[in-house]
Formats: sequence, C-alpha cells, structure tokens
Amino acid sequence: MKKTQELTSENHKKITEEVKKVTILNSLLSIFLSYEKFKYSEKAADILPKEIYNEFVEMIETDLSNIKNILNTQISEREEIVDRFMEKVNLLGKMYRESRLYFLHISFLQNYEFFLLTKNTSKSFEVPSSYRKEVLFDIEDYLADCEESDLKNKSSQLMAAFPICMTREKYYDYIKTVFDFDSEESEQTPADRAKEINMQLFPFAFPEYGESFPEVAAKLKVIENDIMCGKIDDDPIGNILNDLRKILELTDVLDTYFKSFTSLLEFLEKWDDFFKNEPEIEKILIKSSNVTELDHVSLLTCIAQYGDEIKNKTNMDKFKKTNKKLFDKAAESYSGEDSTLETGASHEKIKSHLHRSTSDSVDSEESETEYANLSTADYIINFIKEQTSKTPIKLVKLIRQFSFSVMPAPDDEFLLRYFKDNIDNLDDSTVFTFKTISDSIMYEDS
Repeated sequence: MKKTQELTSENHKKITEEVKKVTILNSLLSIFLSYEKFKYSEKAADILPKEIYNEFVEMIETDLSNIKNILNTQISEREEIVDRFMEKVNLLGKMYRESRLYFLHISFLQNYEFFLLTKNTSKSFEVPSSYRKEVLFDIEDYLADCEESDLKNKSSQLMAAFPICMTREKYYDYIKTVFDFDSEESEQTPADRAKEINMQLFPFAFPEYGESFPEVAAKLKVIENDIMCGKIDDDPIGNILNDLRKILELTDVLDTYFKSFTSLLEFLEKWDDFFKNEPEIEKILIKSSNVTELDHVSLLTCIAQYGDEIKNKTNMDKFKKTNKKLFDKAAESYSGEDSTLETGASHEKIKSHLHRSTSDSVDSEESETEYANLSTADYIINFIKEQTSKTPIKLVKLIRQFSFSVMPAPDDEFLLRYFKDNIDNLDDSTVFTFKTISDSIMYEDS
C-alpha cells in the first residue's frame, strides 16, 4: 500500500510539473495571439482614438521584444512592470465603462424611437367606447396569470409604457414607496444600487461619457436631438452599435493579453531555466517576439505537439482515469488556487487588479463615503433633481417615464389603480399606442 502511495505521489509531482509547462506555454501563445488580434483587427485603428491605439500597440510591441529579459528578472524586481500594467488596465476599464454608458443611452433612444413610431401610426385612430375597459381587462388578466419570475419585470415595463400622469412630488413619493417595499436582496450598497439606476437614466451625465470616444458621444447627441424633434431615420444608431461592439471586442482582447502576461509573471520564475530543455519552442518564441516575424501558426502547432508528447510521456489519460482526484489537484496547483510558487506583494496587487471585471462601473469606496447616510431612493431623487436643471424639460419628462422600467415594480393593486384613474384622460391615439406597446411587452415571447 505504501509503495502505491509513493508511486502516486511521484506521478502527481511529474504531472504537476507538466501541467505547469503547458499552462505557461498556453499563456505565451495567448499573449502573441492577443497582440495579433488587436493590431490587425479590422478597423481597430479607425475605431479607437489614434493616441489610445498607438499607446497600446507600442506598449505590447515593447513587451514582446523584451519578453525574455522581462521574464529573466527576479520576481521582486518586477514592480515597474506591475505598475505599468495597472495604469493600462485602468484605461481599459474606463473604455469599457464608457462604452457601457453609450449602450445605455442607445437603449433609451431606441425605446423612445419605438414609442414615436407606434404613436405616428395611430395619430388619427379613434377607439370605441369600450376600448379602454378592454385594455385594462387584458392587463389585469395577464397579471393574474403571469409567472412570478416575470411579474416584476413585466410590471415595471408596463408602468413605463403608460404616459406619466403624476406631479413631480408624487413621482418622488413613488420612488420612495417602491424602494421601501422592494424585497429583492442585493449585495450592493444603497449608493451603488442607486448609481446603477442613475446611469440608465442619465448616462450622459457621468464623467466617462465622451472622454475617450468624443465622436460617439457627439453622434448620439445629434440622434437624440433628431428623435426629440420627431425626426426618425431608417437606422441612425446601427453604425454606432457596430462600432461599440467592436470596441468591446478589442477591450476583451487586451484584457486577455494582460491576464496572460500576469500569469507568466506569477508562475514563470526564469525564462532561461524553463526553456533550457526546450530549445525548439524557445526558438519559435524568440522569433515571434520579433513582431515583424510573428509566427503564431508554428507556435500553436509546436505547443499542441508538446502537449501530446506530455500525455504520451506520462500516460496522462490513463492516470487521469485511475487517479482523477489527484490529477484534479495537480491541475489546480497551476490554476492559481493552490500555488506554492513564491510571489511578491506586487504580484498579489496586480493579480487582484487585473482579474477583477472591467465591467465594474461603480467606485464603491467613493460611494460609501460620500453617500453613506442616504437611502437608495434619496440618492436617486437627489441625482434626478440635480440633472433636471441641466436637461431640456421634454427630455426630463421622457426620462421620468422611462425610469419606471429600471426601478422596482409597484404592486399589482397600485399598477391597475394608476391605469384606471388615468386612462380616461388620454386621447384615443395615446390609448391605442399604449395598447400596442403593452401587448408587445406582455406577449413578446408568444
């Protein structure tokens, strides 16, 4: 029995080392592929501001040309690399968050555009006397049968589809009420949750908006003005959406580059020690680090062959079947969860910084200190009041109506009473518009 354990332990050590090699080689491949995808991506140089594009290309090319020297430095001496990476990751995060603000603005504009298109088709529409009661009956019937999982979302959307019929003070009271009775659990602080909602209502009011991509912001402003004046083109937003999707693809590529390089900084102690027995792979890597001779095809083939050799050398497949738990432990050793490799404080810093999602849109520390004593509702109300003074009144009214869709849903009783109390005050074409939109909300999956 003891002999079997010793044999298992020996295999575990061997496989752990081989898994480490494959992990490091795959990180190197990922670095080179990320560079190639970023630099030669279609329209990358046109979509990103020239200064930002050149900044990232120059940094990555410098890294690649010096990769052997960088990975031959002592772990404790890599602080400068860590700081440089963190600076660029902060820029990457800003680009991502700014793109998200544009998507939120576009979502608002598309919702209003749909409303206008629907309203324009029903300008001279006259409804029979029973029509309003039928509209209310359909909604009441739908809410009674609606799945619990869909009810809150649908109720919020229906509330937003109905023209706002409350004074400003009643509107603020409504916000306080729905948040007081909101039972949904959230890990966010009240300030962070409120900021997420405010971003959907006034995305253009946040500091990142227009910072890196001022042309996108300017185009959206023109489209917003046109839509507010009732001018609707065939697809004024389509090209902007395509550019934004491309920007997000590029940020993902850069994110992969930084994460892959960070893995090397964490797990590869010295280039020369690691590649002393792998001269062929080192030769291809050195060639690829010359960005004018990037050879990812040979590199990919070589790493794949190397992986097959490892499997054959260690009889890995058979070992995995008979020692699954042990193999999982070996693989885990180089996934970052159970690493015994010594790392410096700087590596812990960049690891936590790089591996957090670039989609974090809220500075929690700032929110906690500045708004510590406010409830979610109070924060939203204060923000809306502040922005109202800077925003055209027609747009403010639309934002208030849209806000119902992103806040907690009212209870069914309030929703139905609100509709019943106000539907008779709407003209026929507006009622027909509400009916059309509410049907699309209730039966969109039908």
